[in-house]
Amino acid sequence: MMEMTEREQLVEQINDLQTQLAFQEDTIAALNQMVAKQQADILELQSQIALIIAEFQRVVSQVDAPSGNVIQERPPHY
Repeated sequence: MMEMTEREQLVEQINDLQTQLAFQEDTIAALNQMVAKQQADILELQSQIALIIAEFQRVVSQVDAPSGNVIQERPPHY
């Protein structure tokens, strides 16, 4: 078995580090894309929630309106 020289060991270590760096760069790029998509999803969900809240408030204001207070209205059979 032939032993590696110190130079060969350093070259191998550098190659290993370069491989690890390339893998980490790919991983970071993939994570960045995922975070960007999640941010877009969060903004869409916030928009949908705002619409739901607005619709809910509209419905509540109609139900609580003095002319049609359905909550305190007695059913017709009383």
